[in-house]
Amino acid sequence: MDLEKIGPEEIGIEPDRLKVARRIIEGGLENGLYPAAVFLIGRFGKILEPVCYGSLGCATEGTGRVTAGTVFDIASITKPVATATSILILLDRGEVHLGQQLPEFFQQDLPPHCSEITIRHLLTHTSGLPASKDLHQDGQNRERVIARILSTPLETRPGSRYNYSCLGYILLGAIVETVSGSRLNEFARENIFRPLGMVDTCFNPEGEMLGRTASTGNCPVRGRSLVGEVHDPNAWAMGGVSGNAGLFSTVPDLAKFCLMLMRGGAGVLSPLAVRLEMTSLLEGRQTAGWFAYPNELLPCGDLLSRHTIGHTGFTGTSVVIDAACDLFVILLTNRTCNPDDGSKFRTMRRLFHNTVAQAVTSF
Repeated sequence: MDLEKIGPEEIGIEPDRLKVARRIIEGGLENGLYPAAVFLIGRFGKILEPVCYGSLGCATEGTGRVTAGTVFDIASITKPVATATSILILLDRGEVHLGQQLPEFFQQDLPPHCSEITIRHLLTHTSGLPASKDLHQDGQNRERVIARILSTPLETRPGSRYNYSCLGYILLGAIVETVSGSRLNEFARENIFRPLGMVDTCFNPEGEMLGRTASTGNCPVRGRSLVGEVHDPNAWAMGGVSGNAGLFSTVPDLAKFCLMLMRGGAGVLSPLAVRLEMTSLLEGRQTAGWFAYPNELLPCGDLLSRHTIGHTGFTGTSVVIDAACDLFVILLTNRTCNPDDGSKFRTMRRLFHNTVAQAVTSF
């Protein structure tokens, strides 16, 4: 998929107003919230030139400059881009439906509570599973991680409460693998990334990509800076390929993904499957993969419309799409190089999205 770059005025964005958004990102860099940042804005099927700041390494590392081709660990943005989209591709092919329950996909003896959990519950974070759990201890591998999730007691009955859960998306990744016969990384590469020309999007980057990958820091398990290794400990225990995290990408590649959704699937998904990704399934809160208005996890600020969807990644990444004004905004950083709790970063991100939105002058 080709990207057509254009000037801001041509897509109804005021250049002088957009400078405010740039100052917000520059301020975050100056205040040490992250050493690297890139953002990209797209509208009407076209994109503005990516805006790049900083250097690839954390404070004590190298100073290679950030470019539009810088690769970032996008963390939980893996959930909508790789995992949910893979599930919907299988749905389009008639190989799954959202009402199927876990015993249809896992051969081992399952606790009784698993019989009530459906694919829809996992996609929409209503399975009743906890938000997370340390699954990376004692030499865990893929099979042990999945077995521990399946044996984890539920906090609530499936379908009764929204609770954002990484565990549910790890199971979704395993379902993709069971149904397709391919690992999640292979299935996503052949059915999403390659058709869209997302050449810099993958799990476990290697080779020349590592030389332009932004590092992450303050991993609670490995205690060192990481380059090309997934930051999330549970995804790391899965060998770097997991339904909840592990994907690495660039702003141009993520722009191609956003354009696919805004163009009705572009040969990857059917238009009605796209509707499942773009429309809330929970009367607000969650689509099949994305946060939806008025979910507090949606990082869109205050000015974008109620039709906005989006997702964040723990490493300091976000993708926001407002279908009402045909706008998408991608922000990639490596905020985990800063050891704080991320609260200042989250404030900065909302200010950033507000200042992007106020630069939109026509609909």
